[in-house]
Amino acid sequence: MSIYKLFFYLIATLLVSSVSFAQQGTMPMPNRAAPKVKDNAGLVCGFDNSLYRLRIDKGYKKREDKMNREISGSLRQLADDSIIVPVVFHIINEDLSAIPDQAILDALQELNDAFSKRGKYAGSKGVDTKIRFCLAKKDPDGGNTSGITRTKSFFSNSLNPLIEDDRLKNLIQWDPARYVNIWYIASMEMEGLAEFFCGRWVRSPISGYATMPPGGDPLDGIVVSAFGNLVIHEMGHYLGLYHTFEGRNCANNECTTDGDRVCDTPPDYSAGNSVSCNDPENSCNTDSLSNQSNGNFPNNVPDPIANFMDYGNEACQNEFTQGQADRMHAAIQTQRSGLLENKCDKPCGENITASFGRNNAYPVKGDAVIFTNTSTGAGTYQWLVNDVVVAATTNFNYTFTETGKYKVTVKAYNTISCFAVYSDFVIVNCGVTARFYPDKKMIASKLTVYPDSIYFTNTSVNATSFKWVMSNDQGMVEQVISTNKDLVYVFPTPASYSLKLVATDGSCTDTTNTFTIINEDPTQDAIAYMSAVDCYQQTKVRVSFFVCNYGYAPLPPNTPVSFYDADPRLGNARKLAPTFYLPDSIPGTCCGILYTHIIDVNQPGLDVLYMVFNDSGNTMPLSFPNTSLIETNYENNITVANNFRFKATVIPSAST
Repeated sequence: MSIYKLFFYLIATLLVSSVSFAQQGTMPMPNRAAPKVKDNAGLVCGFDNSLYRLRIDKGYKKREDKMNREISGSLRQLADDSIIVPVVFHIINEDLSAIPDQAILDALQELNDAFSKRGKYAGSKGVDTKIRFCLAKKDPDGGNTSGITRTKSFFSNSLNPLIEDDRLKNLIQWDPARYVNIWYIASMEMEGLAEFFCGRWVRSPISGYATMPPGGDPLDGIVVSAFGNLVIHEMGHYLGLYHTFEGRNCANNECTTDGDRVCDTPPDYSAGNSVSCNDPENSCNTDSLSNQSNGNFPNNVPDPIANFMDYGNEACQNEFTQGQADRMHAAIQTQRSGLLENKCDKPCGENITASFGRNNAYPVKGDAVIFTNTSTGAGTYQWLVNDVVVAATTNFNYTFTETGKYKVTVKAYNTISCFAVYSDFVIVNCGVTARFYPDKKMIASKLTVYPDSIYFTNTSVNATSFKWVMSNDQGMVEQVISTNKDLVYVFPTPASYSLKLVATDGSCTDTTNTFTIINEDPTQDAIAYMSAVDCYQQTKVRVSFFVCNYGYAPLPPNTPVSFYDADPRLGNARKLAPTFYLPDSIPGTCCGILYTHIIDVNQPGLDVLYMVFNDSGNTMPLSFPNTSLIETNYENNITVANNFRFKATVIPSAST
């Protein structure tokens, strides 16, 4: 309820009561309406924390809650000693020499500098997290290793993580319970942020993602297409940190369970870019709410754009907080304890390296592949296929008679007590791989209201013909919707759609995983909200009001706004003149426009006013719809103001 008081001073002091409002339903102020945001939050980073197909896994929420309970129960002050975590970099590229070892070493050094508050991060306000990272020196088979693998694959380019994450990680992976697997690729095509506000979409692609704890499953690890801050940010997720703006709702009733679940990072609503590192916005005013329990903010503070887990501005990011460091340590102890095994020391002292190349990156059934040994420092070799010794030659030829996944390993040594091992996984198929990526992951489309489309780019390999197969959860059975190479599809009705691409060369056929598209209902949803009502003349009132649109499709101009002297839903109200007709088109979600309208109520003493948006005034009692504009919700079309009639009171009452 809003109350405005106006004081006049004549011979005596007169109090004029202006207006108070009783809102119908729940109406947020139009100038602070929450935009529509689709955040894949929970398990992977890329606006982030989860691959969509895992987000809809009903069991994930239970596992996430269990993880957070265990982490919260294990939080404690850090010991002076640092935890050292083993990392393996898997370079996936069409050109195996594209990323030199030095670039990887530099990326690891920057990761360590960020977590230890050293180097260019030494001057930050953050803390030393007491977490360090090493390139693994002991491989899963117990031999010497460089901690770097290289695999030639077209999955390095235009990766669609929502349907190809498993295919990428199937190429090469070390035991995810004991190593941090980091796959470095050339590019990915995945929309991270999809936000509709004021008539336009804000869409941001991602360049990396990471699985949150608990870990150890075949998809566990980090995927990036760049080094630097991206690896630092994703490592934070991998070790249990959420975004600082997690939930985007400013909730702070209990800082250990709300938002990012870290008490020394303030509540944060904004995922937008801050123009200046020295002038961040303050998107929440709830910073001090949990202060009496274990929060750290007696007053509101700016958003933490210097934090590595924020999106505010990459140039500003340089710190982790003590609370984040505590949470990561607890996550390692309770969720990723296998990382505590020592993989950072060489198992033996000889300077032996093992590696090989092959002449065929994409073998099909029946192909013979030549493996060329590039190991150094050894005189004896063993070749293993699926961990079975099959040869003791320097180089190795092998014919793959069946489709499947084969582990090929070279073991290099001088004495059996000291050796190095290198393994590559050979994927044998029939020669065709179906692939595609979309230009959007989420839209709002309805043919009769607000049609929109998605463009799907086909990146299939060795195929000559295609079938796009679609269904939805609103009655559309699985069917072929196109046989074109690429697909442009206008979504006719709101639904959750499932799409697969079938690619073939006539004898070999491959089908992608299912890609899910969320198509929201774009239908308009108007909110009318009176902000002030004043006595204007003897029988006239002046109304200031917002019209706001929570739908996607714009509200059309000339939509009527009617005014009544009583509740029109009860059937005994009188419509007041003149009707207001919207002069503008109001874009969707949520662009409010303030209007002023003068109504001749044609009666003295009126003290209640009903305003109804999208009402022709032709139904009594009022019923919706009564114009051609259809909305998703009519409950918020009515607002009422009262107690605005001019009243004069002598103060004190004994004055003349």
